[in-house]
Amino acid sequence: MSFILDFLLLATTGCACFYCWTLNKRLKALQSNEDGFQTGIAALSHSAEEMQIVMKNMNETSRANAEALEQLLSESEKKASDLRTLLENVANCEISQGDSDEVEFVIGDESETGEAA
Repeated sequence: MSFILDFLLLATTGCACFYCWTLNKRLKALQSNEDGFQTGIAALSHSAEEMQIVMKNMNETSRANAEALEQLLSESEKKASDLRTLLENVANCEISQGDSDEVEFVIGDESETGEAA
């Protein structure tokens, strides 16, 4: 009977050792995953900080571009107004042709003479 009890005790000890070994492997894997998660979280945090810096720079750049665009639009509106005035003057100019081949362009109060083609 003592031989059977010794065998059962040895088997139970072996099972306990195998269970402890398996548990140790799982704990090590969990620990390495935890380190991996910490590294991943640190990398994500760093990426988020970089993205905030990039977004700030993009915001500043877009504001500068918007100001430049507003300035260009105001200049273009002024030039468009000047072009409208010029086109109205051209449309209203009187062309008179005398006996010679000269053509006189009258724009407002000013007049120019040139050779007709």
